Amino acid sequence: MLLALAVWWLTRDKEPVDPVAAAAGVSIRQQQLQDTLNNFNGDTLVLDGSVWGDSIMIAAPLQISRDSLYLFSPSGFTIAADTAYNGTALALAKTAKFVVVDGVHFQDIDTAIQSYNNTLALKNVRFLNCAVPLATYQTFPNGRYVNTAAAGAIYLTDTLSNINLQ
Repeated sequence: MLLALAVWWLTRDKEPVDPVAAAAGVSIRQQQLQDTLNNFNGDTLVLDGSVWGDSIMIAAPLQISRDSLYLFSPSGFTIAADTAYNGTALALAKTAKFVVVDGVHFQDIDTAIQSYNNTLALKNVRFLNCAVPLATYQTFPNGRYVNTAAAGAIYLTDTLSNINLQ
């Protein structure tokens, strides 16, 4: 019996290990989420608790390199930093055109979201203990003159969300 258990243990299917992810200390769950972000064909990714659980600890940024994406969590999926990680949670590519993050919570992260050129829309997003909730970078054509006014984005916060209504 013990011999059969040892043979099974040595020949069982093991999770494939991405050497880059392993070197960065990325968990299997984070790598699975990153693979899903990279490879799914739709325009809406639902972070459902029955599939992904309530939260994920990250040790490297989740990269969104798609043209457009609607990232939706009906139950308040939380992205939190691993204890040794001091970086960005969600990094949008410079080539992204429109990304919506809806119902996601970011917790204990230095920079929650990094985006370029006002391509990001937030809906029901919560930032808990994040030093920089949103870092937006503007890119301009090389060598061209630039004229602009102050950023035109309007950010609204819900002031009643922490009040118990009877």
